Amino acid sequence: MPDMDVAERRIALSSLGPESRMARDERRRGITIEPITCPLLLITGSGGANKIEEYDQYLPGGERYAAEGASHWGLVLNRRSVVNTVPAVLRWLENAGVTEQ
Repeated sequence: MPDMDVAERRIALSSLGPESRMARDERRRGITIEPITCPLLLITGSGGANKIEEYDQYLPGGERYAAEGASHWGLVLNRRSVVNTVPAVLRWLENAGVTEQ
């Protein structure tokens, strides 16, 4: 979590629990995902251990956005990353035809 300040790290570390391990274990067993028929945006951080190309299998017809320098937790907790990511997501929503009703 090198991209986060002390307060952001505290939030991330306090969030760890048995549910996180269960989700990880389920992913390792393999998850079957039906084809997605709606617009898809996959947001990843570029600062983590995973390479963005590892997610291509989950993107049939989807788009992706890499938050520069953000770790997994930094995607939602790093204030600097969120400030840059939110406008990109809003632009994507607008281009995908998702509007408020």
